[in-house]
Amino acid sequence: MFFSHTIKAQPENMPLLDEALFKKVRMIDYECIRDGGRADAPRLVAFGYYAGLAGMIDTFQALGQKAMRRGLNTPFLSCPTTHQFASLEDARRCVRKVGAEIAAKGVPGDLHPLVVGFTGAGNSARGAQEIFELLPHEYVSPDQLKYLSQHPEEFKRARVYGVRLSDEHLFEKKESSGMGVVFNKAEYRSQPELYRSKFSRTAKYVTAVVNCIYWDERFPRLMTREEAKDLFAEARRNDEEPKFCVLSDITCDIGGPFEFLHDSTYPDKPYYNWDPDYVDVFGKTEVYEGVRGPGVAVQAVDILPSELPRESSVFFGDQLMPFLPRLLDNAAAYRQNDGAAVALDGVAAEVSGACITAAGELQPAYGYISKLRELNSAAGNNSADGAAAEQRFFLEGHLFDTGLINKVLDAAEAGDAAFELENVHILPNIDGDERPHLSSAVVKISGGNSKSLEQTFNEICKLVDAAEGADASIKVLGKDATGVVVGSASNNTLSMVVPGQKVLLLGSGRVALPLVEHLASQGVVLTCVSGVEQEADAVALRAAEAGTPAEGLVAGPGADNPSLFN
Repeated sequence: MFFSHTIKAQPENMPLLDEALFKKVRMIDYECIRDGGRADAPRLVAFGYYAGLAGMIDTFQALGQKAMRRGLNTPFLSCPTTHQFASLEDARRCVRKVGAEIAAKGVPGDLHPLVVGFTGAGNSARGAQEIFELLPHEYVSPDQLKYLSQHPEEFKRARVYGVRLSDEHLFEKKESSGMGVVFNKAEYRSQPELYRSKFSRTAKYVTAVVNCIYWDERFPRLMTREEAKDLFAEARRNDEEPKFCVLSDITCDIGGPFEFLHDSTYPDKPYYNWDPDYVDVFGKTEVYEGVRGPGVAVQAVDILPSELPRESSVFFGDQLMPFLPRLLDNAAAYRQNDGAAVALDGVAAEVSGACITAAGELQPAYGYISKLRELNSAAGNNSADGAAAEQRFFLEGHLFDTGLINKVLDAAEAGDAAFELENVHILPNIDGDERPHLSSAVVKISGGNSKSLEQTFNEICKLVDAAEGADASIKVLGKDATGVVVGSASNNTLSMVVPGQKVLLLGSGRVALPLVEHLASQGVVLTCVSGVEQEADAVALRAAEAGTPAEGLVAGPGADNPSLFN
């Protein structure tokens, strides 16, 4: 029982679903526990409300930084991101102070009118609007947005403005051309292919969008890359910056309703910037970390409730606990029957309706996942967003003197993939030295869809295997359960240690010992600086046990001992 993130056939989690089916796991998804077990009923065990609270708080800092870039000082800069607060009440108190300053001094310059658009009407949207309403505010209708933008002097600076955007404000029938065809919500839900987005007409009038809408592959996107590019091009033809400068995507569907949402972020680095005109020295386009420069600051933290750990955990536990006793009794019977079908007898309908797999099959209510997978496959979209497919790998060997690195990058280009080199370590060959001096690099290739990128990577693997005299190896760098790139020096420096490197270790206590074991296993020359002779000796012993020769480690009682630096 967990959040499986499979009910939309999310491509990145289909291996997990396949494994559950293969091993006859009875997989129950928190996200699907709904009132009475009905698919159209409200969710009962959900973090959405807390995701909305945290996402809205994080939005304020992005607004402050975007305003600062335009030379405007706002109180939003004094509102930290959510994970920096000790409690939700501390965060609310800070937002109220921001509101008091807006009420006293107003929204500065052409940032007025500051308009926040909310999509969706569920728990996430409710949480986001609750935080927004701590500011002096006024809600306007979508029909008022154009007038508000054209006549800002008629609206008060000492408040911010919100607009709730429901489906009828976001989508229209394809045949309508905007001419009076009434939006039919039931038809839209059952036949979304008959509809298209009209959000780009609204986007030009909002400062920030807080996206809380449900989306899967069946539905039209709110904004494609091309529509976003057109929005920017139109503004820049008029020597203006687009008003739309912040996207806070609470639902975080990668490549989903906002196509330019290309990846999730983390609480300590919640934003990246999307700018259609940006190109860096490596040819990387559109996206870079942080908020600097023109474009849209994208908040895409996909674990927002964890930014309010105490409050969200207590709430979640209170909602879940009533369902557990009977479920545990039933789970024992399921195990004893070796994964064969066991009815969820005595278990609440809310929980039995959340069972996605059992006895090696998708349960009837979730049979649609197979169809969604077919749609993804037909679209070449095996990575949530085909344009965002990427692969990182660690390459080691005689890369430069054999020309292998050039061949690898040529193969990437031949496969129409962009490439980046990260954490390049170049070691010379030394005559008479028997130790291998191998260079290394982390290589990232990206572009196309996952299938074409896999073909390119396979070609690179063949090159590495066939490279004579290169003593080369290649290792895929995947993502662990938290999404961190395993082995990448940017996230895990220890894996990039090169044999023969000299490493200076400051300290020799408990924290140092696991590090010593790892470094020693990598064949480094380790020097420990410690003021405690006993601890330094323990470090030397631990290094020797891990495979580093005793003479390879110089340890002593303190920095005054010159032998420490031999």
